[in-house]
Amino acid sequence: MDSGASALLSPQQLGTMGMEALETAIAYWEDALAAYRPPPGDILALTDAEEGKFTHMLEKILEKAYKLQ
Repeated sequence: MDSGASALLSPQQLGTMGMEALETAIAYWEDALAAYRPPPGDILALTDAEEGKFTHMLEKILEKAYKLQ
């Protein structure tokens, strides 16, 4: 949304839109993290260092996002 369109919205509307966008982002991050978790009863596949860092980063982002909600 450009700044001209944003100027037509109230602070409450912008805040609501921001929270909705945060909820959408959280859902994407949860889905990404779930892709690295095995189904119940399956063995966890070992990941490389880069995937390990990525999942750790996702976990930290989610923790902070949950606090914002």
